[in-house]
Amino acid sequence: WSDGNTDPWRMFPLTQDTSLVAFFEALGIQDAANPFSVVQVEGGIEVIGAVGAMVELYDVIGRCHWRAVAAGRQRILVSRPGVYLLRINGQVHKVVVRR
Repeated sequence: WSDGNTDPWRMFPLTQDTSLVAFFEALGIQDAANPFSVVQVEGGIEVIGAVGAMVELYDVIGRCHWRAVAAGRQRILVSRPGVYLLRINGQVHKVVVRR
């Protein structure tokens, strides 16, 4: 969020027709702080190096599409392309799934 708040969820009242615009980072998570990587695969994503970590995948309206403890290379397939929130041990990343 632009105000520095890193919570993955926000709630705010809407009292009239409203347009919301969101900007997301590109897929390709990997840095020194994260010992795992995320790559795009056909119909989903693959999480590598997060063995034993709780991995959760949510759509942008908060529905959980996948949740499990990762084992090795964890492939997560989704029924629709789109923007998803990937949470690994509580740390949230935005990812885009394409067909």
